[in-house]
Amino acid sequence: MEKSSFKKQTKQKIDANTLQFPHGVTPIMSSSAILSKHALHYLDQRGITQQDVVKYDLHYCEEGPLRNMVVIPSYDKDGFLNYYVGRSFDKNAYIKHKLASSTKDIIGFEMYINWDLPVILCEGAFDAIAIKRNAIPLFGKKLSTTLMKKILR
Repeated sequence: MEKSSFKKQTKQKIDANTLQFPHGVTPIMSSSAILSKHALHYLDQRGITQQDVVKYDLHYCEEGPLRNMVVIPSYDKDGFLNYYVGRSFDKNAYIKHKLASSTKDIIGFEMYINWDLPVILCEGAFDAIAIKRNAIPLFGKKLSTTLMKKILR
């Protein structure tokens, strides 16, 4: 799928879906703001490459509830936003993580999963990105019902 086609499809679904990014969330790679450079530096320190930033459509936020956080979205098999997690890149932050207020009964990073190959389950989004191949973040320690049913199928 072409990049522009993906962006259009994702935007259309987000508009129709109840889950949306909070105000102020911006794609890192489309910003020239100084704070986006801090977010990129933080990601680089975590071993996240610019290719990972583009592939996983990583965002950052300058204001609102996810201020000074990298925002890692999860998309379902059709490219629709189904969850996100924020991770602070401010080393003095009181709150390091913020999760979407929606249900965790999803398949994390489903858009990137090839069900014909073995899948790797891991706790967090950064773990899944670091693993690079067919990794599903649980966004916690428990398997969601939806993921368990999909694996059994």
